[in-house]
Amino acid sequence: MTEVNNPHDRLIRETFQDKKEAAIFFKNTLSSEVVKLLDLEKLELSESSFISEELKQEQTNLLFQIPLKSGNKTNVYLLFEHKSYLELVPKPQDVGTHTKI
Repeated sequence: MTEVNNPHDRLIRETFQDKKEAAIFFKNTLSSEVVKLLDLEKLELSESSFISEELKQEQTNLLFQIPLKSGNKTNVYLLFEHKSYLELVPKPQDVGTHTKI
């Protein structure tokens, strides 16, 4: 992994590189209906990145590949934006990022 100067980015990336920590996060964050479908023991963190250069200082994105218990594959995308305030409506660049995956 490349060196990261942003301490928030480093914290998120180092935490979620640990598969057990990532699985705990998903179990506690996703709805129980979704968790029942996922085989969290087999999750893998992808090396893909979808953040443009100008947003890299503000956001951390992680793409997990998590097989479904049915045997099908799926991706779970996490986007952490470093903010000091609550924003209830996503900005256009966030929506654009999500549609490119």
